[in-house]
Amino acid sequence: MAEREQDTQCFAWFHTRPKISRLEIRAALSLSINFLPVWLCTFPVTLNAIAIYWGFRLGTSCPTLFRINPFICDLFLIQIVYNPLMCMYTSKEFKRALAHLKQKCKCNTH
Repeated sequence: MAEREQDTQCFAWFHTRPKISRLEIRAALSLSINFLPVWLCTFPVTLNAIAIYWGFRLGTSCPTLFRINPFICDLFLIQIVYNPLMCMYTSKEFKRALAHLKQKCKCNTH
């Protein structure tokens, strides 16, 4: 019985490879949706900070780095807003809790 349930959780078209469960695919998708924007938004901030550091260290001045710094920090702030929203959107538990809360609020108003 448990083996039959496990078969329904796996994709059947991978005959030569070990089966990949749907939970693993959902976890990989969720990780990519939530982690890739973090990396894309923090990478320019990191590169800019390294460039500013080495500019001070070598005694040179590059005003372009200081002019683009606020825009790059704004990009980082976009990630701070995006990440929790996508975590909530991709979480089944959150959707379930939100539906339960909506149902409770509906019952209390009538």
